[in-house]
Amino acid sequence: MDPDGAYYKGGPGSKYDNPLALASYEKKTRRDEDKSDLAALITGLQQSGPALENFLFDNINLPAQINYMATIVVSQNIDASDKNHYVYRDSEGTGEWHMTPWDLDLTFGP
Repeated sequence: MDPDGAYYKGGPGSKYDNPLALASYEKKTRRDEDKSDLAALITGLQQSGPALENFLFDNINLPAQINYMATIVVSQNIDASDKNHYVYRDSEGTGEWHMTPWDLDLTFGP
């Protein structure tokens, strides 16, 4: 991952369908910028049908995101979607997003 990318730590309530999701993310890099890139991601994920499909293919690093999701399922990390994750954007390169893990205390069950 490019160290110049945007990196956000997801806290409680950081699900894309939560109206307060933006506030629950702590910006770790590129702190001189606002969270408009993350706001655009959250808005894009709320689409449906072909618009969502196009958004995913255009804005998400699908291989990295699929690997993350598969690992979360296999390791039974039960709180990795609502919190306890990072969201990374390759801001200077592809502009694509993907998630990375954080706080694995509930991995393989409580």
